[in-house]
Amino acid sequence: MEITDIKLAPDGALYRVSGGEAELFDFNGEYGGFYPKCVFSAAARCRDGFYIAGLDGDGAAHLFTSVTGDAWTETEMVPKDHPAARGECGKVLSILESEVDSHIYLVCENGCIFTLPGCPKCVKEQRYPQKFTGARLEGENLVVTCENGETLSVMLAALQQLRTSWSYALPALQAGAVLFDLREEEDCERTLPYGQFVSVQAALRRIKTMNPATTLFLFCYTGVQADTLTQYARVLGHMNTFSLGGPEHLLQKNEGRWPEIQK
Repeated sequence: MEITDIKLAPDGALYRVSGGEAELFDFNGEYGGFYPKCVFSAAARCRDGFYIAGLDGDGAAHLFTSVTGDAWTETEMVPKDHPAARGECGKVLSILESEVDSHIYLVCENGCIFTLPGCPKCVKEQRYPQKFTGARLEGENLVVTCENGETLSVMLAALQQLRTSWSYALPALQAGAVLFDLREEEDCERTLPYGQFVSVQAALRRIKTMNPATTLFLFCYTGVQADTLTQYARVLGHMNTFSLGGPEHLLQKNEGRWPEIQK
């Protein structure tokens, strides 16, 4: 029977909901040979699947995701080769999905907020000096409750990852997304597949008249113009706009390889 929800009990036990009935989900028992044993602190059902988060015995945070609720994989919050960083964020208090930008936001007790966009390589971490006790979404803001009783309101735009990778962009471009190459054509020995040379001013004009639902990628010499224009587009409501940076960032994210030119 289809799993429709996942719940976390006050004692940390997980339950999968199917057909209106809640059944105990022993994640540590089922995945003990694959993932660290965790004490779970947050669970959520989102549009693209199920999310659970917990701390292992060393105090490091882990996030697990599943499309159907049956098979689970781990999503890296921070690199595995930085164990100290993995333990610094503390337990995940809330897993929240925004209807504004469709991103997932993880709020952690030690002042860390993680943003999970569609690209798994582009998890963004934002740190704050306060300790958190809870969080909620209010429109275009994430409102966090601090340990001292105060609240902190953070604009979602400030938490979003501007840059993405070519591996994320390519399927979107093949499906009809748009790519503006902001460089001068005469300066470039090569361009990107599906890209079109567009000046910054022309790009500004086109963004203003473009359907806000359009997925748009921007590329330039160093990434500065692409980042700036991405921020501008999102302010206008084009939340599916991403920066591919410049050649250096592109090669770094694409294992040192320049994307093949489509003939």
